[in-house]
Amino acid sequence: MCLERTCADSYAFKVFFLPHTLMSAMNAIRVAEDGRFPAIVFEELKKSGFPVGRLPEAQIFIEAFFERITPNDFSLHAPDRWALLVADLLGFMRKREPELASVRVYSPGNEGARTVIEVVTDDMPFLVDTVSMVAAASAEIHAVIHPVLRVTRDAGGNLIALGAQGTLSESVMRFEIDRLAEEELEPLRKAVEVALADVREAVVDWRPMRDRMVAIADSLASRELPLKPEEVAEAREFLQWVAADHFTFLGYREYEVLPVDGDEVLRAVDHSGLGILRGSERSMAPRSLRSLVASELVQSGSTDAIILTKTNARSPMHRAGYMDYVGVLKFDARGRPIAEERFLGMFSSSAYMSRPQHVPLVRRKCEAVMERSGLKHDSYSGKSLRHILDTLPRDELFQCGTDELYTLACSSAATATVASSPAWSSSRATVSTPRCASGSKACCAIPCMARHSIRRC
Repeated sequence: MCLERTCADSYAFKVFFLPHTLMSAMNAIRVAEDGRFPAIVFEELKKSGFPVGRLPEAQIFIEAFFERITPNDFSLHAPDRWALLVADLLGFMRKREPELASVRVYSPGNEGARTVIEVVTDDMPFLVDTVSMVAAASAEIHAVIHPVLRVTRDAGGNLIALGAQGTLSESVMRFEIDRLAEEELEPLRKAVEVALADVREAVVDWRPMRDRMVAIADSLASRELPLKPEEVAEAREFLQWVAADHFTFLGYREYEVLPVDGDEVLRAVDHSGLGILRGSERSMAPRSLRSLVASELVQSGSTDAIILTKTNARSPMHRAGYMDYVGVLKFDARGRPIAEERFLGMFSSSAYMSRPQHVPLVRRKCEAVMERSGLKHDSYSGKSLRHILDTLPRDELFQCGTDELYTLACSSAATATVASSPAWSSSRATVSTPRCASGSKACCAIPCMARHSIRRC
């Protein structure tokens, strides 16, 4: 019940009642703020007839479940409803196959209720962001709850105990998303299951993949490479930089060059795969060497030995987008490529925040552009060009050759000069977007956003 003054000059009040759901939400937030909500849910669980012998583990679970939930999310359900959800989730995690994720996707029977994704699996990196990525492709996400608990299980995966003395760390995730049709539930469950299997493979093989890149970097000096010593050193430093937490390793595989029907193809080396390429068929098909961008390169720098590009496959985990591809070529005595060691993954946020002059290979390309421009580094135009190189999207800096980077940087500098001229009556802008965000909708939206911004100025 609330009181409302009818007008500014009157002391008369009227009485009205808030809807029950709104009152429940307000009460839940109020209780959450003073820390009593888990205790109230636990009391409701005891009233529901939950087995007395399992109440201690239920209390541990409830404390962990609500520990990091936001106050607004407490109002998603009334305490008695939360108690039933907790009891059901505890039942779901009673048994889990070792080294496999338990996943279920369901829509509660009541009309209008949201679809629920629940996962129980070994705790490891990339779980929440991966399930969020998969779920967001199907529906809007409204709530995410993901406690981590210590558990003890027997050899068959049966839950023995919950608590600090547990031998395993498990992540329990609950997502509430827009309600899906019945026929959409199983495909979503399978998609989550496959994505979590990829996460497990990538996490288990993360250190072997990283160690492999470090070993390759250390071996470059002793390999047959059609490069100058300083170029070999730059390539080695780049691989060491990548391995120093600037790359999320997802997969690795080695390929060899073989003659097939008058052509030379790259064929995957058996049992060389790690991570998401460990046991899958991804990238297994032989590929013509003529399709390899580095196969026709002359001795023009370290990028002859290292391929940096984007794959045509989206990342199955961690974050949406096309995977980054780092390939290291092996050469014979005549300078012809005979093998490739391929890493798939995603450059980390620290890589994208690094200044170009601190990134091996990239710094050489940027210095080559500056030298080719003929501009003095301390001149106005030289500083402008340097600023453009510093602010270009990192993917462009990684993937562009020196010639392409020179053209891109100089055209951007020219556009910036014209656009800033007082004599120029219109405005120009260069917009860089990731390939995964490009398309007709983006092309239509960008001019509209620009016009809206100009009107506000």
